[in-house]
Amino acid sequence: MEIERLPEELLTEIPSARLSSKGLFQRLAVQPALLPGKLVRMRLDRATGAKCYALCARSLHISWGETQEYWRWIHVDVDDCYTTRGERFSEATQLVGVYWLEIRGRIESKMLSKNTAYKARMVFKLGKEREKLN
Repeated sequence: MEIERLPEELLTEIPSARLSSKGLFQRLAVQPALLPGKLVRMRLDRATGAKCYALCARSLHISWGETQEYWRWIHVDVDDCYTTRGERFSEATQLVGVYWLEIRGRIESKMLSKNTAYKARMVFKLGKEREKLN
């Protein structure tokens, strides 16, 4: 994996001068890096070298997301947070109640690996007062 292929913003966040290309790859395969702005995390897939991104809730457009009648922004403690290989953010949205759910996110195509299939997933937890999503 060549360091030059990584997003430029990422290289400013990691003291890469002290890491070889192999060392940087190994670090990003185990520990995701938070990009400037702290809205996106990036890691490398150990098997393929592909870039994997996680977008925090603040970086997404959530219908009625700024309306306290429908959503609340909450702090998420590390112990309560869903983690996958260290991917976590300290803030999340808490659903109060909506009739429909629309969430949109955006990532620049130049940040992605070529010839790689990507998938999107949403991590959520139902509150105690919620039994299901219809």
